[in-house]
Amino acid sequence: MESGVKVQTGLRLKPLLIAQLKRRAKAKGVTFNGYVEEVLEKSVTPVFPKIRKEDLGSDDDLSALGKTIAPIPQSVIDSDPRLAYLLSK
Repeated sequence: MESGVKVQTGLRLKPLLIAQLKRRAKAKGVTFNGYVEEVLEKSVTPVFPKIRKEDLGSDDDLSALGKTIAPIPQSVIDSDPRLAYLLSK
């Protein structure tokens, strides 16, 4: 959670939803405000899939792919500093 300045705001929520949120906050041992903030942050944070090595193709597949890509001419690399930077890594 990000620390810093917080702005007070008012929300119109159904009484049943408020009761559910309060119960879940209490079960987690956090404040109602803290729980609502956590839920909202999770809803706007992008989720990146977990990738396991076995989900990827074999090294042979990657090597074969590399052989199909033509070499990049040095003049193209020299004219694009971003490309030159990436290829230097």
